[in-house]
Amino acid sequence: MNGEIFWSAIDEIEAKSPESRSQEEWAFELLFLHVGVLFFDEPEQGKALLNDSFQCFENQKTGKEDNWKSILVDLLISIMSYESVMLRSTASECFKMVCNDLDEAAIELIILHVKLKRRMTQKMTLKMTRTLTKTMKKTIVTISRMTLVTRKTVMYQWKKKTMRKMTKTMKKRT
Repeated sequence: MNGEIFWSAIDEIEAKSPESRSQEEWAFELLFLHVGVLFFDEPEQGKALLNDSFQCFENQKTGKEDNWKSILVDLLISIMSYESVMLRSTASECFKMVCNDLDEAAIELIILHVKLKRRMTQKMTLKMTRTLTKTMKKTIVTISRMTLVTRKTVMYQWKKKTMRKMTKTMKKRT
């Protein structure tokens, strides 16, 4: 996607009066502008997102494909995995703008993603619990060894001190 097409899409949306724009058009405008900012920071990711966003916008505008909503939802879900807080916030706002008009396929996609996320979270929690348990066991063993070493050291020091006292006492007697 070149810059001309990108700006022409934004100009096309902005040419409409704010009252006549659909929620989807507001969402696309917001998405285009924020992904355009990403393009300057991370050109490869920005270019891929702009291409996907533009194709989805074209499908919505022309009505050529009925599944543009599920494509948009898939795109927004993928944006939610980016590290950029700005992009995640943008995706969240776009969801809010289009959520009232989602079709069954888009809703199923969201449900699938939530289930997958839940399973991943459960697996990660289990793995973290196992790792934590191993770490705790190692820590307990280490503390036990340190305690034993400390006890031995204290006993040794006590014996040494006691032996000195006894030696001093014996020297005084003789």
